[in-house]
Amino acid sequence: MPKKVSESLGLYRRRLHPAATPAGIEGWWEISDAGSAAAAVQDMVEQLELDGFPTLERMLAPKGMLQQVRSGDLGYIKRVHHEAFFAYAEAALSD
Repeated sequence: MPKKVSESLGLYRRRLHPAATPAGIEGWWEISDAGSAAAAVQDMVEQLELDGFPTLERMLAPKGMLQQVRSGDLGYIKRVHHEAFFAYAEAALSD
């Protein structure tokens, strides 16, 4: 067991992007001055409230992560492309 848990050991991976980012595109907040920084921070907070925190709360609920694995959706990682990974994760999370 590693002494430090790194991001690569996590099961769920998905980034938040600016509100106006089209689906399937990796958009990023662009900061050029104090006004754009304030607007970006406001949008980041909104994205966390709309999507980030609800996803985290759902997975932290009892059996939530197991349900997420069984749904076949771990953000960027989908069961259809990683059957063995999902089987291992489900076995590790099951009672």
